[in-house]
Amino acid sequence: MWLHLALVGLCLAATPAEQAAELVKQLGSPRFADRKAAEEGLLRLGPAALPAVRAGLKSDDVEVRSRCRQLVPRIEVVDRARRADAYAADLEGKDRHDLPLRAEYEKLAGTGPEARRLFAAIVRANEPLLRKVAADRARGRDAYHDECRTLNDAGEAGAGQLAAVLLVSLVLKEDRADWRGPTCFAHLLGNPGLRAAVKDPKLGEPLGRLLLAWAERQAVAEVASLQYFLYFVDAAEWREGLPAVRRLIRDKGAAGFNLRGPAVAVLGKVGGRNAAAELEKLWGDATLLSPLAGLPRLGDQALAASIRLAGAAPKDYGLRPVYYDLRGPGRVWTVVLYGFDSDSARQAALKKWKAKK
Repeated sequence: MWLHLALVGLCLAATPAEQAAELVKQLGSPRFADRKAAEEGLLRLGPAALPAVRAGLKSDDVEVRSRCRQLVPRIEVVDRARRADAYAADLEGKDRHDLPLRAEYEKLAGTGPEARRLFAAIVRANEPLLRKVAADRARGRDAYHDECRTLNDAGEAGAGQLAAVLLVSLVLKEDRADWRGPTCFAHLLGNPGLRAAVKDPKLGEPLGRLLLAWAERQAVAEVASLQYFLYFVDAAEWREGLPAVRRLIRDKGAAGFNLRGPAVAVLGKVGGRNAAAELEKLWGDATLLSPLAGLPRLGDQALAASIRLAGAAPKDYGLRPVYYDLRGPGRVWTVVLYGFDSDSARQAALKKWKAKK
């Protein structure tokens, strides 16, 4: 007890660094109460105690090393939360904030209240990943791939976790999805947490900006990434993603079977009545989507989407459905492409549909 009281008295008269050094020594006390008091004192000191606690990791005392090993991440979590909260509260941007990738994030998502809240969530969730990427792009890339695998294996993830890897993907400018395994953010487009996050009233808007920026950066040659994105827009019914969907429909270099055809179906489903005029303009597009049964054209797919929007059945107009199992992120995504048996059947269907309209 006298040892504990003496140390407390010394700490009261010392600088934070000196207090932390003495408290780290007290972690090796034979008395449990002294060790407990030292831990609490170090946690109260917060970031100011980190140098002493990290030095304690090399102590000759096994007890000191063990307790310091547990204290470092606890103090870091508290410190991250403090700095994240300070950033979120600084609505006028008056203060400087030592947060990794902050400038890159603000260029993409802005600095409004919602954007600040999302970045604060990112910092709380995974600041260490951001720091690795900021310090060394090569090593950061390896850490990014590891984190994507971890989140994919863990199941549903939070908005901050998902937004952190999404931001890193944008910063690294590399997101080549591999059909064989979850190596990058594209594979997380099937995560249920992402569907919930984009509809979150406080975080959804800035997260959507990041996600749309990610989709717009994907070259049409990145078939897997964009196919996974279409799956996400379809599954989440995420209307904010439609600009990227429309880009795929217009791009003649995009794969018809994997991208353009499914994109038309997604536009019809997610765009709803607002997409009717766009779909009608596509009816005459003769681009072949697949060499398989029915020889479906882009225009056929658009006509089928228009018919479905009106609550009618495409088969009643001679459109034959062909079902394709495409790869979604971590699951099978069944897509329907519609086609006619002949051009005469196509013309008859168009005439019949226009007459009904």
